[in-house]
Amino acid sequence: MQFPTAITQAGILRDQERPGFTETYHRVVFAIDHDGLDDMEVAVWVHPTYPEDQLVPVARAILAGRLASMAEAASEGAMTPDEVDALWQRVKPATIEGEPA
Repeated sequence: MQFPTAITQAGILRDQERPGFTETYHRVVFAIDHDGLDDMEVAVWVHPTYPEDQLVPVARAILAGRLASMAEAASEGAMTPDEVDALWQRVKPATIEGEPA
């Protein structure tokens, strides 16, 4: 089962001190809204020499790569959706809100 996900730009903090770097970076913040997860924000550092009109697309490209890496790491040792569903059929409560017993 897939759940809808929305990733929106929540803000841009310009010329921020980035830990471990001598020059400032722009910090692009994204809000991630996904059913089943608490609301979260993710910040991406972008070097200020990128053109202004490309700042958000570059940040999205960096974010996409990081999220793909996170998805790969999260899937290690995870059950398949079918295995999760089969297990749920064994352990689910007798009644679920909105469904008859």
